[in-house]
Amino acid sequence: MGGMDTITAFSLEDNELWMRHFFSVIIQAVTTVYILLMSWSTSSHLSPMFIVVFFVGLVKYCERVWALFSASEKRFRDSIPEIQTSESKIMEACQLKQLEGYHVTAHQVLEVEVPAFDNSVPDCDDTIEILMAHSFHEMVMHLFADLILGFQDRDASRAIFESISMKRKALKVIEIELGLIYDVMYTKATIVYSSWGIAGRIIGSFLILGVLVMVSLDNAMVGENSSKIDTTITLVLLVVALLLDSCQGTEVLGREQRSRHRSEVLIRLSGRHGGSNLEWSVEMEFHQSILIWHLATEICHRLDYISEPNPDSTPSHLHYRGKCMSRYMLYLLVEHPNMLPIGMGQIKFRDLYSDLADFMEMYISKPLKDVSEKEASKMLMEVVNTENMLVGGGNRSSFVILHGCKLASQLKKYGEEQKWVIIVQVWMEMLGHAASQCKGRHHAQQLRRGGEYLTHLWLLMAHLGFTDNFQILRSRPIAGAVLR
Repeated sequence: MGGMDTITAFSLEDNELWMRHFFSVIIQAVTTVYILLMSWSTSSHLSPMFIVVFFVGLVKYCERVWALFSASEKRFRDSIPEIQTSESKIMEACQLKQLEGYHVTAHQVLEVEVPAFDNSVPDCDDTIEILMAHSFHEMVMHLFADLILGFQDRDASRAIFESISMKRKALKVIEIELGLIYDVMYTKATIVYSSWGIAGRIIGSFLILGVLVMVSLDNAMVGENSSKIDTTITLVLLVVALLLDSCQGTEVLGREQRSRHRSEVLIRLSGRHGGSNLEWSVEMEFHQSILIWHLATEICHRLDYISEPNPDSTPSHLHYRGKCMSRYMLYLLVEHPNMLPIGMGQIKFRDLYSDLADFMEMYISKPLKDVSEKEASKMLMEVVNTENMLVGGGNRSSFVILHGCKLASQLKKYGEEQKWVIIVQVWMEMLGHAASQCKGRHHAQQLRRGGEYLTHLWLLMAHLGFTDNFQILRSRPIAGAVLR
């Protein structure tokens, strides 16, 4: 059967084990040939049919090995063509014209190539988004391979993504781009979605269908002399193989229809809002800043909106965004810390949670279950006046707890709306910093789980030129040639 086309690897590490699968193909092929030779019957006209089935399965299994090899880290990097600057392209063209006998004179012209798309396509159609995703596919592959891009790519991408008509389509384009990368990393897409791959699937399906018909006819003619168990198993396997090919064929036909830094934080804190007294909260290790701001955000959330029933106390849009971003960053810190630029002294959230509960019980002098969320939040706001009071002998958890309470107390000095503006903007900066610092391979690793929001944000920032991948100096403006 050769395995499914829709998935070849469950993780990126599986692609690195392509050699093991290659040896597995050889061993299984040799074993199968041995079994065929031992069971060969010159009196049966079905024996040659076994060779047909063996050939189809061998080709499909070899496709899987090739897909794993192509998606391995080194092969993936080597398969990406180098980005040529405008200067190298122009100089190459000039040299060719000189060899042809032309007199070439360079003059200054600076231009950026921006792909043109037909805006007359109805909005309900994803054609434009699919075309754009395919046009940026090579650029996105460079990003996931952590390779450097030229400023020309950045300028072209930014010009499109900043256009008014593209703002609401940007996330759709990114979704399709991530789908294409997933296909390359985890499926046989590069093989199956080619002319050869489609032709191979059609031929293979017809061959399997022919063998199925032959076995069925032979069983009908000499059924009483043959083993019913062997025949049944053979027919079931052939039917399953044919159904797999049919399902994967449908997948191919419908493919195109479905594809559719910390310094900056400091600058903004000492800007956006007179928040220079908050700089200390982002001058420490990144994971500590996340925990401190998360604790402060949760305290502010409970003091502002978890109180006595009050119809006028409705969470604002800023509050909702700040709370969601805070909890998402904590989720990344706990579940996927490899996607964050974390320091060496990583704090275990479970220990912090336990120490915080112990601290509140000690400070309030009664069981935590008898304390309301608002009462606990008010108590934590008062901790700033007792900073000499340490938890667990002054460990890392106590450091985070005390500084989180201090930050919440400082945020309280701002008005309610202004406070949540600061919280939202700080979390936005942290998200952007985390997204830009995460390696492309870590982003690709999360695609097997459906992808992370951080990956979508990273790709959007890359399209707008807000990452460090664009480091090729702009060539001198000799962007044209006059032929005489």
